Amino acid sequence: MSPLSDERRQKLKQVGLHYCKYYENVVRYNKPACGKCIHATYPRK
Repeated sequence: MSPLSDERRQKLKQVGLHYCKYYENVVRYNKPACGKCIHATYPRK
């Protein structure tokens, strides 16, 4: 999957999704798992 544009990233963030570098895919944010992940890219302002 190619890197996401800023516009696409904002649209995904609005619906609670983000690009996961660990799984190399778009996933829903799960605080218990994503909050501890060293690859976390969400939530980012």
